[in-house]
Amino acid sequence: MPFDAKGWPYFAYFRAVDCKSHVAVFALVDTAAAAGGDQAARAAFEKVVGGCSIGDGSRLAGSPLALGSPPLTQALVDRAASRVEIALEMKLTAPQRALLARALQAYWREQWTGVGAYVSGLNLWDARMAERGRGRAGAIVRARAEILLGCCGRPDGGFEKSILEGRWQKPAEARSGERVLVEARDSMGALTDGDVARYAAFVEWVVGVKLTGAHLEALSRQIRADWRAGGWSTMPLTGALRTWGAASRLGESDRAVIAAYYRANYLRSIAHTFTPTEVIVMKAYDAAYPTLAKGSETLHEPALTADVAGAYAELVCFQANAVAGRDVYAVTPEARAAAGRGLATDYAALSGRMQYSLVLLHETLAETRLTWPMLTDAERAAVRQQWAAWFARPPAPAGGSAEALLEAATVRERADDAAYRKTPQAASWELIRIRAVAETERRGREEANEAMKQWQR
Repeated sequence: MPFDAKGWPYFAYFRAVDCKSHVAVFALVDTAAAAGGDQAARAAFEKVVGGCSIGDGSRLAGSPLALGSPPLTQALVDRAASRVEIALEMKLTAPQRALLARALQAYWREQWTGVGAYVSGLNLWDARMAERGRGRAGAIVRARAEILLGCCGRPDGGFEKSILEGRWQKPAEARSGERVLVEARDSMGALTDGDVARYAAFVEWVVGVKLTGAHLEALSRQIRADWRAGGWSTMPLTGALRTWGAASRLGESDRAVIAAYYRANYLRSIAHTFTPTEVIVMKAYDAAYPTLAKGSETLHEPALTADVAGAYAELVCFQANAVAGRDVYAVTPEARAAAGRGLATDYAALSGRMQYSLVLLHETLAETRLTWPMLTDAERAAVRQQWAAWFARPPAPAGGSAEALLEAATVRERADDAAYRKTPQAASWELIRIRAVAETERRGREEANEAMKQWQR
């Protein structure tokens, strides 16, 4: 099947008629020469997908639901539906499956460059479901977070709304009596004091920072200014309000797992932001969780923060308590401080793999806690043995406190990373990472330039 440079098919017309031999009629159009260019290709794409039918109008057996590389098939829709059912522990209805198929068709049309990665994700999911133990359980927890976050980001989508309606535990927040801060105009609705409070609640949910005092006042002023200005400056605000409007109605466990997997990506997205509201959020985060050590700015390596050190302390204490079979170690301020001191020691010398694994510790912590009850007794026993062997390695804790436990643990982490840095895999990993950073920077510049052009128009 011929495709143009953007991946769209050259077909303008395609129909299979029910005449025993199923004769297919094609009319080819060179989209590069057609008026409208990409729009003509999209129109051709729609005609192809809509024309795969036989006598009574039903879809021709085996025809794709959407064209692309690879094409969207009913088998792929069924695999995606199975992922949703396993991750959310539910059974999709026939209407929900139809809505999912439509959502995937739209994705194949509008996000055609990402379909290969989507199918690769389904392949990885299938591989994990064939496993037992932590690999399978971890994939389920990650999928739950990804699916629910996607639904909260598009709460008005047909499929997404149907999922949310089955999981919401709270009614929509009443907005009567809220004070209008900025009057509605053009396509912008009115901004209320409730909107500011909801944005602050979104920030607290995602990054664990409660905005108060000077930060909250500065944020309120900036949000009002952005709302009056309109345009691109309001996009982070409206997106956050939309996401929190849906997430705030979910149960506590659903909100917690979404936040754990959302935090690192959100912080990464605002770390170098020029949007004034997000600059204020980043300042509040830095004030609440000071930077303990900096990564390489050239390679955009993540800094070590008190937030990350706290998550590490919680993870190590959870594992040590699981080995002991009872709660022995409590995550005290002293334990968090010990984790911070230990991880900050020679932090810049740690491998990129280690630094990036640390910044994702909230994901790891949530995954470890949530998968633990999902394992069988035998699987938990095997995991305990692995953790016990790691804790048994020198140095032994100088005492029975959580602080001593964390001090010894961070020494082992540095020793493990030093051994890893001597392996061939480490050199390959670092080279791939440098290339990935360069590619990310290139794409970021292109997207920023395109966004500026759109805004200037």
